[in-house]
Amino acid sequence: MKRSDELRELLFDKQKEVAKLNDLAAEEKRMMTAKELDQFEELRSEINSIKKNIAAAEYDEENQRSKASNKPGFTSEKTHSKIDAALRRAHSTKADQAVKTNFFGKSEQRLLSPADNGGANLIAQPIARSLYEEQTAQSFLPLLSTVEADQNQTFPILARDGRTTPSGKAYDAAATESNITVTPAQVDLKNYMTYLKTHNNMFRDSSIDLGSRFWPVIQTDITLQVGTDVLSGSGSSNNIKGLDSITGVQTFDQGGAITDFTPFTQAVRMLGTVNANLSNLTMIAHPLVWEALANLTDSTGQPLMMPKQLENIRTFSFAPIATDQGAGSDTTIYIGDLSRFQLAYRDEVYLSTNTGPSMAKDQTDILGLMRFDLLPMEPDHLVRITGVTVS
Repeated sequence: MKRSDELRELLFDKQKEVAKLNDLAAEEKRMMTAKELDQFEELRSEINSIKKNIAAAEYDEENQRSKASNKPGFTSEKTHSKIDAALRRAHSTKADQAVKTNFFGKSEQRLLSPADNGGANLIAQPIARSLYEEQTAQSFLPLLSTVEADQNQTFPILARDGRTTPSGKAYDAAATESNITVTPAQVDLKNYMTYLKTHNNMFRDSSIDLGSRFWPVIQTDITLQVGTDVLSGSGSSNNIKGLDSITGVQTFDQGGAITDFTPFTQAVRMLGTVNANLSNLTMIAHPLVWEALANLTDSTGQPLMMPKQLENIRTFSFAPIATDQGAGSDTTIYIGDLSRFQLAYRDEVYLSTNTGPSMAKDQTDILGLMRFDLLPMEPDHLVRITGVTVS
């Protein structure tokens, strides 16, 4: 049995113990005793730890699958070696270099797409769960449906002109031929860049692996930019059009602080009404939101129990989410099935160097550039909870 499956069984057992404590107090119509509260806190801590260990185990298992299929990993030596060689060529020839990166570090799959748009050459990346509560976009970006693409490439997007009942769906589709349509979505890649400065001795010393020094920095900075724009990009000024600006994303206004789990159960209900996959939900919010959730209590001061229906939602804390969105101390929470949004990207990093501005200091400026776009396949499979007051 895989380690992640063993941990899931352990998680289930711990959750049953918590339920047993709550059920006993409810059956006897009393509050938990001090001993029971201590047990509850200990179990809650164990459950949170097990969840993180499950995610870590899945991450490791995915890496092992990648190694077994001879695909370079997220920080593979092969990628570092290519970056090192490209930077040295750029420095010596003053010519830009393009390096294939395997940016998301997962095994490749063919993507089915219309024959008239060259889709046979597209590569799709399978989705894998990442570590919980990471304050980096590298955590939740792989949960999107990631696909390598070229500028102006088109993809088939399933569109529903009307959502009918299962019994009437086939009849309506046959009668009107308009209930389900396939529409094209065109890739409009945006540039994301990072600038680095280094001493020229880095290039003079052939024993230094420039790839291992610079690629993680380039990769981290660009993914942070892309992750921020996936959520809040306006679509202008060479930015991705993010979830805040995409037409069709469901939204409701909280209009105040989080005092219980009602906003989240409401979001799940809204997702359920459009047949979203409720077993594959992700929640992204500012760290202040997660602090508020962790501190929720009932009228007697006891920790507020999260509804069982919400326990398996992936949770990510992402600090770049704004906390002043018009009311002075308000933010947005995102919850939905991220796999229904396709992150198209050009899986090459463009590298260039320039010694001019920093020549007097014997330094070189390095530019790393990659290109991305976000295509909504089913935008209503995500809910934005706006106007959430934090402090």
